[in-house]
Amino acid sequence: MTKLFIGGLAWQTDDVRLRQKFEEFGNVEEAVVVKDRETGRSRGFGFVRFSNDDEATAAMNAMNDQDFDGRRIRVDKATDRGGSGRGGWWWRILWWQYVDRTPELDNAVTNQLQDGGGGGWQ
Repeated sequence: MTKLFIGGLAWQTDDVRLRQKFEEFGNVEEAVVVKDRETGRSRGFGFVRFSNDDEATAAMNAMNDQDFDGRRIRVDKATDRGGSGRGGWWWRILWWQYVDRTPELDNAVTNQLQDGGGGGWQ
């Protein structure tokens, strides 16, 4: 399984359009345009996850530096920016932007952050 970072997306590109385009290269498990939590508008980047590494590589090679919805996009393999040894905090932030939050979940996250963040969240 390979996750690709897609940068430089047009503001009007949504999850469905992103998925449709990348499905031209193989089986897409997930396609997400990251949105601002407060405004709901696109932040101009997203992620596409393929079940097959070869299909992801083909998509990356074909789509990198190409025009998509009127913008030249950048496509790279996604990397975990959690190099601080805290278990990948960058992915947690992205995940937190589009989960169904409950008061219990908010409290659990707040407690983890107050305890130094990362702790047992591997």
